[in-house]
Amino acid sequence: MRAVNFIKIDLIKSKMHIISMFLLGALGCVMAFESGMIADIAYMLFVVGVMQGAVFVNDRKSDTGLLHLLPATDRDRVLGRTLTGFVLTLIGVINILGCSVVLTVLGKTVGPYLLEGILLFIGVALIFLAVQNTIFYLLGLNLSKQISGIVHIIPAFLFLFPLFSFSVSENISILMWAINHLMPFAICMIAVGLVLSAMSVFISERIVRRKDFSA
Repeated sequence: MRAVNFIKIDLIKSKMHIISMFLLGALGCVMAFESGMIADIAYMLFVVGVMQGAVFVNDRKSDTGLLHLLPATDRDRVLGRTLTGFVLTLIGVINILGCSVVLTVLGKTVGPYLLEGILLFIGVALIFLAVQNTIFYLLGLNLSKQISGIVHIIPAFLFLFPLFSFSVSENISILMWAINHLMPFAICMIAVGLVLSAMSVFISERIVRRKDFSA
């Protein structure tokens, strides 16, 4: 599948960001040691969002012209970028699993809902990345590198703020409902994330066709 070639290009251009994901994963593990695995999962959602934004920042107008010379369609290019987000989400899962192992070795309890938490992480990440990718394709490559770097981390910050401002004591009924229905809710979130990812590819492909990214 030609989209795979664009995943490889994205990962090669973002190799330092991928390495930093594992280093940031260690920081998330420190947070989990103090506040539990939910802190690490929320933190990794933020990291995945920022790193996907960094993939767009790494785009260059000159590179885009060269990439259009490759034997591929706009859909291949957009699908490759979407699948890059899937790879970053997988790296986030690996970080979460690694953190749970470290905490277990250190004698800390990771909680009974680790699997559900990981599935929920995947679902929310897919939903967030689908929306974020569409927004970034709308922005195009017309921003300076400095402004682009700021703009492309804003969605992740806007997404993370409600997570950390959530009050357990004030929303105990919502929290209890979520815990009692966590597995089906997580599976539904993954399904919604996959549907939105497909819609994002469809919409973004048409955006790419209509915008002159090499201008």
